[in-house]
Amino acid sequence: TTNGTGRQLILAADISPSQPEEVLRGHAELASALVTRLSYGDRLVVLQVRDKGLSAADRGRSLTAPQPKNGKKILASDRRQLSPFHKTAVQMTKEVIDPRKSAVLTNTDLLATLQIAGQYFQDRGVRKPVLVIMSDMLQTVGYFNFERAAPPDNDWVKQQKEAGLIPDLRGVCVVIVGADVTTARALQIRRFWEEY
Repeated sequence: TTNGTGRQLILAADISPSQPEEVLRGHAELASALVTRLSYGDRLVVLQVRDKGLSAADRGRSLTAPQPKNGKKILASDRRQLSPFHKTAVQMTKEVIDPRKSAVLTNTDLLATLQIAGQYFQDRGVRKPVLVIMSDMLQTVGYFNFERAAPPDNDWVKQQKEAGLIPDLRGVCVVIVGADVTTARALQIRRFWEEY
């Protein structure tokens, strides 16, 4: 974009052991394709889906594309500045979506990850927010382990909303890549996340 606004793309990648290596490779390829489409003034945030909780460490890595010098006309020098941004953005995604890191993780905390993502969307009036979550969407931390039990019901979600514990994602385009939708249980998990 050339009008000083742009998009904010948050990529949240689940690299837990529940993600097969070929799935992680596919997610890395998708992430690279998405970030190379970012343009002037766009902001990229890359998050690794949390292992457990909201620790102060690793709140994600961010990078902002340069603005063109002249807001009305893109010059060759502007294009030269955008190319290094794309290279750095692709490298960031590869570092986060690295199958070798999967072995050290034991859990998937999507609830904590969404809290972190929500903090980045506080400037949604400036940039159009897009959240891409590459995950099977199986929360495996805390009271809820979707690999072993059903997700909480709508009453739990309602209570969390009333207490202000669910991130405000209104106006955010949310895309999920990798969630199963082929079984009754998978559809129950999908309904939970839609309500959440």
